[in-house]
Parts: sequence; C-alpha cells; structure tokens
Amino acid sequence: MGRVEDITLPTRFILTAAHLIATLTIVYDSDMTVYRATGTSTGVSDDKMQLEALAWTSIACFIVEFLGMFSGVSLFVHSANVTYIFLHFFGTVYVALFCFLH
Repeated sequence: MGRVEDITLPTRFILTAAHLIATLTIVYDSDMTVYRATGTSTGVSDDKMQLEALAWTSIACFIVEFLGMFSGVSLFVHSANVTYIFLHFFGTVYVALFCFLH
C-alpha cells in the first residue's frame, strides 16, 4: 500500500485542473452559454456581464487555490485534500451540467 499522499495529491490536482477548464469553457463560450440559459437573445448583455463576472471571480479563486497548493500551505493536510477533492468533483459536474444541459 502506498501513502495517502500518493493518491490524494494527484487526484486533487487533476480535479482542480478539470474544474478550472470547465470554468474557462464558460468564459470563452459565454455568448452561447447565456443564450442557452435564457433561451432568448434580447437582454443578453446584462446576463453575459453577470456570468463573466462570476466566472472571472471563480478563476481568481482558482489562482489563490493553486498558489496555496504549490506553496505547500494545504498540500499535506489530509482532511483539506479530501474536502478539495469532493468539492472540485461536484463543482466540475455542476459546471459541465450547466454548460451542456441549458
């Protein structure tokens, strides 16, 4: 059996990167995302601005998280790693559902 870090660290990094990529999909496809979410092309600019602001805020939080991960602040805290793994897994699923089901 390997150490706990041998499983949780790569899993955390992969899930965080997948969640970041899903969020970047919203940023770079914001026109179609807003159109699919609202179903209309009128009044889209306000919804697009709000969606982009939330997505860029999320990206700023990802930067802070990557800095914390690579600086070692939360890297070897097992409970934090497991929490990040679950949150990023569900975050990736919810962002993907938001992008593709609306």
